[in-house]
Formats: sequence, structure tokens, C-alpha cells
Amino acid sequence: MAKIVIVGNSAAGFSCTETLVRHSPDHEITVISQEPGLPYKRDLLIDYLDSKVKEEELFFCSRDFYEKNKVKLINDSKVVRVDTRKKQVVLKNNNKIGYDYLVVSTGARARIPDIPGKGKDGVYSLYTLEDAQKFKQQLILADTLCLVGEAELCSRFLGASSVKDKHTKIISSPKPESFSAGENVEWLDNLEITEIIGEGAQLKAFKLNNGKVIATPLILFIGNYFAATDFLKESGIVTDQGYICTDEAMRTNIENIFACGSVSKIKNQLIKCKSRGDAANEGAKAASTIVSLLERSNNAMSEVLVQLGSKGADTLLSLTRQSLEKLIAEKGKDAKVGFPETNYYLPLVDALLNIEVKTLGDCLLALAEAEKLNKNIAAKSGLVIASLGGILNKGVATLVCEEILAALEVLNNNHPNQGFTGFIPDNILRSLGIQLVDGRIAGIAVILGPAKDEEAAVKLVRDFQTKGIVSLLAGSIEGKTFKAQLESQGVELGLENYIVPLGEDYLSAIYAVNFAVRAPLTYGGHKPGQWGKIADYIRNRVPAFVLLLGHVDEVLVATGLGALAFGLPIITDLEVPQLGKIDTTRYEALVTEKDYSNLVSKCILTRGIKVKLAKVDVPVPYAAAFEGERVRKEQLHAEFGGKVSTAFEFLITKNLDEVEDGKVEVVGPDIDQLEKGSKSMPLAIVVEVAGRKMQKDFEPILERQVHRYTNYAMGLMHIGQRDMNWIRISKDAFNKGFRLKHIGVILHAMIHEEYNAIVDKVQVKIYSKSEDVEKLLPQARKVFDERDARLSGMTDESVDTFYSCMLCQSFAPNHVCIITPERLGLCGAYSWLDGKASYEITPTGPNQPVLKGELLDAKLGQWKNINDFVYQKSNKSIEKVSMYSLMEFPQSSCGCFECIAAIIPEANGVMIVHRDYSGMTPCGMSFTTLAGSVGGGVQTPGFLGIGKLYIISKKFISAEGGLKRVVWMPKELKELLGDKLKKAAEDIGMPELADKICDETQATTSEELLNFLNKVGHPALNLPAMI
Repeated sequence: MAKIVIVGNSAAGFSCTETLVRHSPDHEITVISQEPGLPYKRDLLIDYLDSKVKEEELFFCSRDFYEKNKVKLINDSKVVRVDTRKKQVVLKNNNKIGYDYLVVSTGARARIPDIPGKGKDGVYSLYTLEDAQKFKQQLILADTLCLVGEAELCSRFLGASSVKDKHTKIISSPKPESFSAGENVEWLDNLEITEIIGEGAQLKAFKLNNGKVIATPLILFIGNYFAATDFLKESGIVTDQGYICTDEAMRTNIENIFACGSVSKIKNQLIKCKSRGDAANEGAKAASTIVSLLERSNNAMSEVLVQLGSKGADTLLSLTRQSLEKLIAEKGKDAKVGFPETNYYLPLVDALLNIEVKTLGDCLLALAEAEKLNKNIAAKSGLVIASLGGILNKGVATLVCEEILAALEVLNNNHPNQGFTGFIPDNILRSLGIQLVDGRIAGIAVILGPAKDEEAAVKLVRDFQTKGIVSLLAGSIEGKTFKAQLESQGVELGLENYIVPLGEDYLSAIYAVNFAVRAPLTYGGHKPGQWGKIADYIRNRVPAFVLLLGHVDEVLVATGLGALAFGLPIITDLEVPQLGKIDTTRYEALVTEKDYSNLVSKCILTRGIKVKLAKVDVPVPYAAAFEGERVRKEQLHAEFGGKVSTAFEFLITKNLDEVEDGKVEVVGPDIDQLEKGSKSMPLAIVVEVAGRKMQKDFEPILERQVHRYTNYAMGLMHIGQRDMNWIRISKDAFNKGFRLKHIGVILHAMIHEEYNAIVDKVQVKIYSKSEDVEKLLPQARKVFDERDARLSGMTDESVDTFYSCMLCQSFAPNHVCIITPERLGLCGAYSWLDGKASYEITPTGPNQPVLKGELLDAKLGQWKNINDFVYQKSNKSIEKVSMYSLMEFPQSSCGCFECIAAIIPEANGVMIVHRDYSGMTPCGMSFTTLAGSVGGGVQTPGFLGIGKLYIISKKFISAEGGLKRVVWMPKELKELLGDKLKKAAEDIGMPELADKICDETQATTSEELLNFLNKVGHPALNLPAMI
């Protein structure tokens, strides 16, 4: 994809744009204009002043011309410099725009002579539509005016009906012989204005060089044009009297820079005044020259691809045959070969050639088909691709060879490379497929080779993450990998972070290709051998692309040809000829972008990926990538809640006529009015919603989103919910202009974005006065208590249906959460009522009703239908699940649990640690270490991920004795549970139990814990042994 920048948007500039989109639409075209709106016919402005032409008739096109043709129009922007060495234009705001081809069509500018007083109101030139609009308004009120400028234009203006009844003075030389003075017109020949006179800023009169002073409220300068090339002074572009010199094809003296219209002249020809038609013809001619150059570049690139790709394919075919023959000699033709955890054998070979490769002997069959393709002979499946003269067949042959070689590496235990994923199993494909379907994954970047440095690697992958793009990494240069670059900067890798390192060799790139080729087999319903449908599916439905960094050779070229065969474009930071759209790609095939700051956007544009980003009008970056951000003490500007002040958040339903959509009201001081020496304030966030389909049961679901929505803002930290929240705002966010009202802006925008099916209106009230917060808090708590009472009044025995939650299957594919009235989801976000309401909002969503069916074990909490459901939805990995046991068939855990419950055998009890506690625990492991053992969708007897509020449920590990088993938890967690923990202890007849639960201030080792438990007489010591 070439970057074409057109500076100037009148007749020549628009004609150039129009010709380019008609003949070469797949390139990145940017038009920069000083005008505020659309391009218009400048020569008709006099007719517009006379109302002979309506304003809408002036324009060359409508605004949708640019949107429809994917042309970027930048209005109100002046180019101040062209850097021909860096191939950039520099705007007045210092923004820089790179180009491959530059067209200068800035035209000629009207110039008001340097006369004292020329800046007064009432002095105009006639060059822009804005000039004409202002002058037209003034002309209606004026009874006299003065025209100064070219005689021909002045004469034309005199013919306008709008000035026939005006007393008009014309200052122009020479006076036309055909001119005849009228009653209201006087032609002042051979005279000049020497001064413009006025009272303050307003024009009143002008003085001539003969000393005469003439009163007038309006002066219009017409003509006196000069080429607008002042921004080219240091560019090296040759000019003549300010006009850019070009050849007949509109080329300047600098390669790939063109000029057309009134700003240019053909070298060795006289400067002449150009009509609109002349300018348009030159603009079209410049565009045609560019189109020819692009076609030539494509043809040259095709020749390079044929040469390099042929060498690469031949090399791989020879290597594959040698490797196969050697292994067959060692192990025999019947030696088993394949990839782990897949039903598709060698997936690429299976899909395209309909060959089930199970042995080394089968590899020979696949290789024979690859050798045919390399000679442009159709495979037995009918596979052959005609595009680019058949060169893509060599690419497909290369991919087949690479898949065979990768399978041989697996057989020899050389793949996966240490610390890399290697082949991606089918279950991972399914987990990612869910996210591709629901839009959480916008695309897949296959990154080959390391970035130019560690900082660039981190920025690239962070940009991809924030846009929902998964990065698959392969290849190295002189031992340097993209994976190592990220790890050196502390970036966490893994599928859960959308970063999957496939291998340190370039051969591992085949794992990305055979990952993509399984999508049409798994989701598209296509069968092996249906290569045409499979290729179409990948091109149109798998939003993947290749990002090639730092290195290329013949084999990589051949591999790239294989990617192009399936519509996967290649973007590179290397200086290589570019390749436009070909038959197999949706847009450009090979694109160069050396500026790393533009690489991500270029990838997205080239593949045609639609990234869904909510538009939230706040002064800080806003994206899901910032959800895990922490605001440290040294970064803190203001905080609310937690231990420092009273704070809460509350969402309630109102009638439609009680809510003004979009209204955000801050009652009290803002964060720029903090008391001296203080960084904390009270805070109440009250969200009022209304909707015809809104129900009370939906309120807690929407209310819990406050946590997520506010956390998406960079520089904001939100922990907890309801009246247990803790919000921090960083100094950086404050300095960028973030204020309390922006919390309301975020909530209004995001609730509409995600819940517009049930919410019609949203208004937010934010209170920061202590008396207001304290007054409102009891009202909110009353509603919280009513919600809790409604839920606490429900028991597992009182309902016949539980609800599933499979939101986390994208991270833990075998994990299934079962939510009951007495056991909320382990993430703490979904209660039984939430699951019920979520199902009603989205019947096909992750929360599905599950009839309990036959009770199998009341003590453990096992039901037949629940077991059957979990077995099917866990990919048949979990046969039984107990709702109430830590030790026997406990629920699996994903990774987003609020707390971990873990057995401490020496104490005959259970410790609980929450994710905000970073210290050591009596079991000898921190929360982080424990989480690595508990997560992943597996059952781990003795360890369990849970939500905080499950601790106070009567069903909490009731099979083992319940709350009486809890011997240790961090002090902060005890405080967070507060009165609820004490109430739960009272309900089991042990009001003193909360004080008998140890915390980190009393013990962090098992020995210290036992001493404490014996000292306080903890009941767990006298319960039956857990093991």
C-alpha cells in the first residue's frame, strides 16, 4: 500500500484524488487542506456573490465521497514544511505525515498589498469561500464599495446585480476601452491606495496617492495572485518566480513529488493563468503518472517474488526430501508422526490436499503433491492457484514442506523450542474462536523476527493488545527473539495476555498457518480437500496478517507467498518494493512501513480489521488494557474510599421522565480543590438509569460495571464495589485534565455502549461533600441490604435451577463455574440473581440455566444434571463436581478468583488469601504462587478459587465443616468482610470465631499459626481430620 499525500484541495487537488480512487483505490490517500470544508469551484465565487450559483452548487463532491473511497481528508491544516529526505510533510501543529508520493496542488493565493490599515474590518480579498461568505453579508448592508485588482475581474464583478445599485470605485490599470462610466461607477485609472483609514478596527475610508480621501465601508481586492509555495523553501524542489517547475507528466525535479494546477508551470514555458479545466486536467495527469509508477512497481515486485520465491521453495523441497529419507532410513516408513492434541493430523496437508498424514510414509505422499505444485501442476485435490502467474503455488508447496519439517522436529523432540508453545492444540483454537466470534479478539498478528529494540517491541505488542489483537511470535535474528525482548521488559506472555511465542526459529511460523487453516474446518463446516472454500474462509473470516521484522531471505519470501495464497497480507519494516492488491488478498499484499509508530495502524488498515473501541470523551487514554493498572502512593493525586474516606457507588432505576440522558452533575468540590495537605475526599457515585426493558434485577449487574469502566481510564485505579470501593486518581491523569465529572462521562458512554438493549437513559450524580455522602450512604445501604436479603432468603434447596458461567473459558477452556443462590461465582462478579438476569438479557450468553435434576449427594452438593452439564462444557475433562466440598471433586478454578482457600494439614483447617495480599502465607506460598497451581480450569483437591462473599455463605465448604475450618486470612480481608464475617460466625453459634482466625500480624508460618490456634482454642483443632 502506497501512501499518497495531496496538499491542496481545489480543482487540481480534487481531480487528482478522484482519478486515484478510480484507478488505484487500494492505496492510502491523504488530502490536506487549509479550507474548513469540501473542495469547491473557486472561479464561481463572483457568481456566488451575485446569487447566480447557490452555495451547494460550488462543491465538487459531497462529504461521503471521502468516506466511501477511504480517503483521509484533513481540513483546517497548513503544511509549513516538506522534508524530502524523510519523505514527510510537517503541519503547523507539528504533526508529521509520511508519504511515498506527494502531490502539491496548493494553487495561487490572493494577496492584499502591504498598505497601512489593511487589517481593518471591511477589507477583503476574494479567494476563499469564507472570504466570499463574509463579504456577501457586508455587501447587503453597504451602499458604497471599492474594487481593487485585475481589470478583467473587476469588470466581471461590476456585472453582478448585487452591486448595480452600489456606489462603486474601481482602482485598476489599465482601464478597459470598452468601459463606460455609469451613474454609480467611477474607474480610478493610474491611482493607488496608500492608506486605509478607520475608527478603531472598522474601515471608514481610503487615501489615494494623489492625496484624495474617499469614504467607503468595503474594499475588495480581486486578483493579485501568487503561487502558494512558501512552505517549500528548504525542500529542494525547483521553482521559477515561486511556481513549481514540472515536466509534462507533472513530475518535479525530486522523485515521486508532483505539482499541478495554479501552483505549477511546465519548465521552459511561460507562466500562464490557468482555468479550472486546465487545473483539473493537470491533477488527473499527475494521478495517472502515479498510477503508472505503482503498476510498474507491482510488476517489478512480482519479478523479484518469482526469483526469490522459486529459490526458497526449491531449497525447502530439497531439504524436506533429504530429511524424510534420512528419518525413514532410521525409523522406517511406518514411524508415527503428527502434532499433539489435534484431530487434523498435519492440519495444512489435511485441509488442502485431503491427505491424513499419520506416518513418515504418508509424509512422502504430501511431499509428492508439493513437488507438483512447485511446477504449477494441480494437486490431486484440485489445488492450483492462477494468481501472479502461478507463483503462489510455490508458496503453498513451501508451507506443505514446512509443516512436514515441523512434524519431523516434533518427532525428534526438537519442537517446541524450550519456553515456546510450538503447535497450538485444537482446544486453544476453540477458546480463541469464541473470542473471535464475540469480538473480543479483533485480529491475529503473526510476528516474524524481533523488533528494532526492546522498547519498540513492548510498544508494538501493547498497541496490539489494546486493540484486541493476539500476537503469535516466531523467528530470531542472531539469537535475538521478540519473546526475549518482551521478557526483558517484564511483559507477561501467554494466551491470557494475547501473546503466544510459537518458536525461536522461522519454521515455527507454520504453527500460525496451520492454526488459521483449522478455523474453516472447525467453525466453517468445510471438509478436507475443499481448498477453495477453505482459502476463501481464511481470507474473509480469519483476520490474520504477517508482520515481518528485520530480516528476509529466499525461504521467508517463499513462506510469504504461501501466506498471500490465503489472503494474509505482509507488512514489513524492511525497505522492499511494495505489492498492491492481488487476486487472493482483500487489499494490499505487501506493504512497507519503517516508522514503528505507524506499524499497528498500517497492519489494521492493510488487513481491513475492524477494531471496536468505545468513544469516551475523557482527557486520558481509555482502553481495557489499563484495567490492571495500579496507582502507587508516589503517583497519587487523589483517592476515595478504602481506608481514607467514606465512598460508595450506587446504581438505581428511575422512570424515563426522571432521567436526563447524558447529564453529569458534580455536587461539591472537585479534585482541583483538595484541602491543603490532603489527598483524600469523600465520594458518592450515584448512577440513575431508565429504560423500557430495565428491571430491578439488572441493577447489580450494571452497578458492578462501574469497577471495570472506571479502570479502563489510564491513571485511575478502582478496587471493590458498593460501599467497599477504593478509587485512586494519579497525578498524571489530573495534569491531563481528568476531573470527577469524567467518571460520569465514562459511565454514561459505556452503559450505553454495552447495555443499550435495556437502558435508554443514563444520568450520573457525583457528591464530594462529606454531609451529602453521609446522608446518601444509608439510602444506598438500604438498597444493598434489600438485594442481599433477597438473595440470602434464597437457598440452594429453594430453587430447581442453577446458572452456569463460562465467561472465562477463553482463558481456561475446561473451566465451568456453577452459580447457586448460596455460592456466587469465584470472580465475585456474578450472584445467582446476576446469572438469571444476564441470561434474560442475553439468552445465548455465558450464563445458562441448568436444572439440578437428581440429587446424588446432599453433603457434597452433587446433582446428576449439574455433573452432566459440567462434563460436556469442560470438554469432557471434569466428570463430577461438588458444590460444597474443598476435598472431594471441588469446582475447578480459572484465574480470576478473588480469593484462594487452601488446606493447612498441620492445623486441620483452611487458610484464605485474597489477591490484593502480597505477603507470605502459612502454607509457604504467596497468592501468586498459589494461583499458578490452582488456576487453569482443573480440579485441585485441597485448593479452591472463590469469591470473597462465599466465605460467609452457610454452604462454604460445608462438607468439611464450613467457616469453623477457617484458621487464617489477611487482616485486610477480615476488615473487608467486617460485620458480615461476625454475623456469619454468630449464625453458627460461634460469635468469637472471627477473633480466633489468625492474620499475618500474628503468624506467617505453620508453626506460628499452630501456636496461635492452640492459644485461642480454635475449633478446627477438634474437628475430624481433613486428610
